[in-house]
Amino acid sequence: GKVDEIIDITAEHPDVNTLERLLSGAYIGKIVTNTAHFAAQKGLLSERFSEVLPPFTSPELDDFLRGAENRVSLMCAGEDAEVLREIIDKTFERAAKLVYANIAALCLHYNGGKSAEKPFGVVAEGSTFYKSLLFREKLDKYVKSDIEGKLSRFVVFKQADNATLTGSALSALLS
Repeated sequence: GKVDEIIDITAEHPDVNTLERLLSGAYIGKIVTNTAHFAAQKGLLSERFSEVLPPFTSPELDDFLRGAENRVSLMCAGEDAEVLREIIDKTFERAAKLVYANIAALCLHYNGGKSAEKPFGVVAEGSTFYKSLLFREKLDKYVKSDIEGKLSRFVVFKQADNATLTGSALSALLS
């Protein structure tokens, strides 16, 4: 959508890592912020959401959802909090669907996870996966209902600290 296009155009490397920009914790705050800008223009949020600088961060959004008083909650007036909660929820819902779709595609492509005894392993890292209030619950719902329920495949998530850094270092050493 327009919000994603704006984030992509303003990125250091446009048209690169597009999927990451749709679901990464580093970008979710920007997605919500830009969506709030559009919602304010349409009259769905107060005018104060027309200019949010700097963009909200994922931890700020999680704190807001938990009921903390912070920059996000202090901007809300009237129905803003309810509308903003819906925007945040739908943003995380989309991120979970994108991750689930990729996992499902990989399960099928590699013919993995055919039994609970030999599940398809997914190494997961990042604050969105482990710390987000909404993301993991939503992802687990899709894995259970669609990957397990409809595809009869099984998935297990494994934590690996600094997996991206380690992989990058190994790649550099092998090159």
